[in-house]
Amino acid sequence: MGYNCSGLWKYDLDKKPFDLVLPVIFSEDESNPIIFSFKESKRFNRKLWLGSSLGLNLYNMDSKKIEVNSPLLNKINYPNKYSISTILEENDNLWIGTLTSGLLKFNLSTNRLENFLMRYYDYSTINNNTINSILDTKNNELWIATNFGINIINKMLNKISSIPSLMSRQYDPKLKQSLQYLRQKIKTDYLYYIGRRLC
Repeated sequence: MGYNCSGLWKYDLDKKPFDLVLPVIFSEDESNPIIFSFKESKRFNRKLWLGSSLGLNLYNMDSKKIEVNSPLLNKINYPNKYSISTILEENDNLWIGTLTSGLLKFNLSTNRLENFLMRYYDYSTINNNTINSILDTKNNELWIATNFGINIINKMLNKISSIPSLMSRQYDPKLKQSLQYLRQKIKTDYLYYIGRRLC
């Protein structure tokens, strides 16, 4: 569980009342980060990705230690220390949402980092640099929720589009199909907010 300025805390759900079993201190040199998100890694066994106000880290569930500095993490965290709001790992790619610096795509095999940023009056870019959530639709598309609505990224082409039809209420057959999938995902995953609430 992420806790404001207290790093990561782990609770034993089998004990009543809850027992605090693991406070984690990131570094003695700097204040503990705010943990915004965590996700179990598919690539690294028994490890969690941690997204925080001090960047991206890996937590080892066996050693109960957080990896702060490693060649892989340094590629992402330096020279910029992004505030990480959400994380999605799929295949070789790590998609990382930030609070102010747009969307990051990090290839875990090549260590290549791409940064998708909003550019004013350029509708081929994301529409805001605050990323709230990332949804994989399993059809080569990612839905990216920002403070200004939803963007769709074609993973094969790295092409970005927004959803103007949703805002203007115009009929779009392809959008209708995507929204039907998304509504089903909302029902099954209890994901009630994606950028703006869909009613």
